[in-house]
Amino acid sequence: MEKMIENRSVVSELTKPMLKDRTLSGYWLPFNVLSQPLIAERGGQKVIFREIIVPSALDNTDLTNTKCCLNHDECDLLGRVPNTLTISRDDKGMSFECKLPNIEIGDEVVEYTNRGDYQGNSFRYVTMAGDDTWERQADGTFIRTVNNIRAVLHIGPVFDPAFTQTDLTVAMRSLENSGLMIEVEEEEEEEQAEDAASVGVDFKSVRSRRIDILEKY
Repeated sequence: MEKMIENRSVVSELTKPMLKDRTLSGYWLPFNVLSQPLIAERGGQKVIFREIIVPSALDNTDLTNTKCCLNHDECDLLGRVPNTLTISRDDKGMSFECKLPNIEIGDEVVEYTNRGDYQGNSFRYVTMAGDDTWERQADGTFIRTVNNIRAVLHIGPVFDPAFTQTDLTVAMRSLENSGLMIEVEEEEEEEQAEDAASVGVDFKSVRSRRIDILEKY
């Protein structure tokens, strides 16, 4: 079964990186918190969804090789389990403590943290098909619930927590496989047919001619 890797960031007071001496700490995953709206592209159209990760998603997660990296760059390694990175769990979510290295990258992280330049913490995680569920909302947006995380590869501070379309590719593929987008397309076709009928146009015949033309070219 194919492994799917995603990056996610959460920006809040809870996930703001903190520093004591040379130990960086903070929450990287708050439980049961809906993300900000995420906007993905699909066939030239925008699909809006929000995500939530339930606590049980981390019950069997492999954290034995998790690294703490700056901006997910393994060249900027800050620590790793089990020697210099500790991962903990409580009712609020998942947190970490990382003993920063006594080299230039560690000094930079100390300086940037003290200045408040990091916007939050990010994590890179692994899922497989069937590890999430989707629900369509009345306003046409979607809620994705992540029920199982297989492994966490990276955690760490980020300057810019914004998502790229590449980050959302896996989620969009999962949404496609859920079958909900087929329902959306069918409803859109019904609306177009009703609009066409209101002005005396046979939508099905127009759509058929359009498909014939596309197939020819």
